[in-house]
Amino acid sequence: MAAGKAVDGKLELCQTPPRPSRRTLDENAARRGQVFPETAIPRLIPKELSKMKNKILLLITVVCFSAGFAAAQMTPSGAAKDPFSAGLRTAYEGIRTNLLRAAEKMPEENYGMRPGPQAEVRTFGQIIGHLANSNFFYCSSAKGEKNPNSGNNAEKKETKAEFIKALQEAFVYCDGVYGSLTDAAAMEMVKSTTGAGQSTEFLRAVRLMTNVAHDNEHYGNIVTYLRIKSLVPPSTESRPRAGGN
Repeated sequence: MAAGKAVDGKLELCQTPPRPSRRTLDENAARRGQVFPETAIPRLIPKELSKMKNKILLLITVVCFSAGFAAAQMTPSGAAKDPFSAGLRTAYEGIRTNLLRAAEKMPEENYGMRPGPQAEVRTFGQIIGHLANSNFFYCSSAKGEKNPNSGNNAEKKETKAEFIKALQEAFVYCDGVYGSLTDAAAMEMVKSTTGAGQSTEFLRAVRLMTNVAHDNEHYGNIVTYLRIKSLVPPSTESRPRAGGN
């Protein structure tokens, strides 16, 4: 766009400087330590740094979980030397106890029940079998070894005794994993496979934390099944009567 200015009484035309492009603004801003979102960030963080950032965020998550476990009353054994792994082990032992007691509490005739008519919803027994499968999966993943339960779908068991035996065997296997865990080992990367069978690497602590979270998630389902049958969940039985699950 042309503009005019007076020089010695004469009007001369001059060109208005072109408007800087967004890329130029981004580059100039980056030199001043500023960041324009949407365009500058991808150029300033290459793929390698992005991967490193994800690992750092993962470690921050672990630290946050560690702080939560440390704040709770955990078993003193090994807590001073390895507070994170001691806390994680106690969380695992707590949900293991509740699941085994719930499996024992439900009468055999109710192992085939669902909370509704939907066929895709697991029966009580299938949830117990699913938890046996998942504990073998996550704990073998954390160890970086082949799943010893591979090819054995515990959800297809038929009797209460068979479901409970499968769950007990899974917990015996996981007991060794959580029992031998140290804080240093928890922070190690292990090669494993995803649920879809893809090979990848995981932080050992994340696999074991996910297992505890998954157990608790399905314990919430189990509480519903128990309550439908007017049974008190184990987690409620073990604490004062001030309300509960």
